Amino acid sequence: MYRRSLRIASVFTLALAWAACSDSPVQPTLDESDLVSAESQKHGSVASDASSLQKALDAAAEGGGQVRVRGTIVLEEPLTYQSDKPLVLQGSHSARIVGPAVQIDAPSNSGSRVGEETAGDGLQILGAPNLTVRNLTFEGQSGHGIYFELTDDASGTVRVGMTHTRFVGQGLSGMWIEDQTGGSESAPEIIESSASIFLNLRNVSVSGTGFAEDDARSCRSLAEGLGCSFADFDGFRINEGGDGNITFAFQNVGFTENAGDGIEFDETGSGGVRGVVRGADFSRNGEQPQFPEDLEDGFDIDEAGPGGIHVAMLNSRVNDNTDEGIDLDESDLDEAGQDVAVGAGDVFFSARRVVATGNADENIKISDFVEVVTFDANGEEVDAEVLGGAGDIILAMAHVTADGSAEGRGARFEEFGQGDVRGYIRNSSFSGNSEDDGLRVDEEDDGSIDLKLWRIDASRNDGQGLQMTENGAGDILAYLFRSTFTDNDNTAVEMEEEDAGGHTVVIRGSTLVGSDGEESLDVIETDDGSSHVVIRGGTIDPAPVSEGDVTFEIQP
Repeated sequence: MYRRSLRIASVFTLALAWAACSDSPVQPTLDESDLVSAESQKHGSVASDASSLQKALDAAAEGGGQVRVRGTIVLEEPLTYQSDKPLVLQGSHSARIVGPAVQIDAPSNSGSRVGEETAGDGLQILGAPNLTVRNLTFEGQSGHGIYFELTDDASGTVRVGMTHTRFVGQGLSGMWIEDQTGGSESAPEIIESSASIFLNLRNVSVSGTGFAEDDARSCRSLAEGLGCSFADFDGFRINEGGDGNITFAFQNVGFTENAGDGIEFDETGSGGVRGVVRGADFSRNGEQPQFPEDLEDGFDIDEAGPGGIHVAMLNSRVNDNTDEGIDLDESDLDEAGQDVAVGAGDVFFSARRVVATGNADENIKISDFVEVVTFDANGEEVDAEVLGGAGDIILAMAHVTADGSAEGRGARFEEFGQGDVRGYIRNSSFSGNSEDDGLRVDEEDDGSIDLKLWRIDASRNDGQGLQMTENGAGDILAYLFRSTFTDNDNTAVEMEEEDAGGHTVVIRGSTLVGSDGEESLDVIETDDGSSHVVIRGGTIDPAPVSEGDVTFEIQP
């Protein structure tokens, strides 16, 4: 019989309870006004031009406090705030900080991001202050809207809260938070503080960022391995190193039409990434006109080291991005990003009423591995090696639409180490994806695949409807209930297990129809394992086929 190792109702319930728990690192109900004292807010300074705004920031740097911004303030040079004292920027109605709109030098190609050398930043922060921004627009900076660099002695949790805030038309990123390598290109500094970063956004929009380019040295002709100094600047970018974590809580946010990723979290060291997203839009990002060989995603998390990724996403859209829609990558590398470490971070993805459609590559991709690529002096790839970790991929997905990928799959989940891919997907669609499968699940080592699919539609794809592969000593445990796999250009459902593991598959009340001579169900068992498939009711046309030691139990 099928082994029910994960309760259908419990995982999503636990995800929401965890997100709402008062002592959870993610607190979506946090009031950003708590970040500074009521006394500081009461006596805030008022600024209506660049000079008075800088003076107010200098005064706040001494003891923390609130700075009120009134009207439109046009900058000719960046504002600066060097302090660990908490800062509140409170805009009046239609308050804007515009510019500077000046020529900027190309940022470092080595990954060291400029701070004081970026003449086009709107606001540069150095230190570890809690930052609150309300009712304010950052517009038309040729650099970053806000560049926030932590110091290497930062500790505790640095909190960044924004409400009713807009970033539009920045040449680089709307906001860049740096806790890995900062300083300038000529004098980079390793930060990697022990501080954690908490990003709390409500009613925030970020659009039109990352389109700066030095016309005299265009990146368009560069090969992939050479990189581009003006590329890879996202709507928001948060780089966290050392022992800290990244946590986030988003409500009613939009990251749209940015040149890089809509938002990217990059976490290295022993920490992880956790967060909750409600009512968000991460669509139409990733055009990268400066470097079209390296396209970008809507919602991107890269986590390296022992920590994991835990994301709950509700009532959100991730559509029409130039690469992936949702891209979660977890790898167990050391802090140098070179060697596989002992750590075993999991990826937990909970999604409810999420629409991810029309993205060029996978609409949803979750990977637990790292690909180490070597390039020659001309930027051409000469070697690639995939290294896996021991973490699991855990899914709790309901009412998810992942249709219409232009060049990829509806969703792909791939685990290359000894961990498992497990969980459930129900009332969801992975249909109409061009050039590839509706839903693909790969486990490349000794872990298992343990998935329950309830009321899934994976039809009209240019590849297979559903493909599961397990290439180590683990098993495939699959339960398909009232699901539909029809009109695909390849096999409706294919399950392949290599090495010593086997299949235990139950298919109930489902429709698997092969089109134009394709197979309905193909179960492949190689090497020493054996498989058992139970089919109860539904339609399987043509009859299922198998390779290896596979037995079918077909009931009306």
